[in-house]
Amino acid sequence: MLPSVCEPFFRSLTFRLLAGVGFGWLAAALAPVACVIAAVAYRAPDFPAQDWRIILAMAFVFAGGYVALVGVPIALALRANGWLRALPMFAVGFLVGAGPIGVGTFPSIVDDASPNAWAEWWQGTLQFGLLGAVSAMAFYGTFRVINPERTR
Repeated sequence: MLPSVCEPFFRSLTFRLLAGVGFGWLAAALAPVACVIAAVAYRAPDFPAQDWRIILAMAFVFAGGYVALVGVPIALALRANGWLRALPMFAVGFLVGAGPIGVGTFPSIVDDASPNAWAEWWQGTLQFGLLGAVSAMAFYGTFRVINPERTR
């Protein structure tokens, strides 16, 4: 017998929900990898094959772990509250992508006397925020295709 606190969660746990979360995770982890492929192919067309494998593996492992630890729980919380829509997912993805890099690199900006320091900080923060938003939209689209139930 399940404890009474966990009963509503396990009763609503379906194969479609698990498949939506699993394939949504895969899409959200592969979206930044596709962005890295596009950026590197554009900026360095003669990039060696060995380096491609290393960079893409690192991008997939980092993005996949980050999506599993941070993105999926937030998406399930949005779903539980009936807020699983495109705009909240985009906003949360942007904040989750931009937050750690923005906070982590901010102290170096305060001590830096370079006139371009703030522009570089904004550029890096916006790039990671957009990667998070692209990832969130990939998760949302895949999850909605597999699990098309309407939210409250």
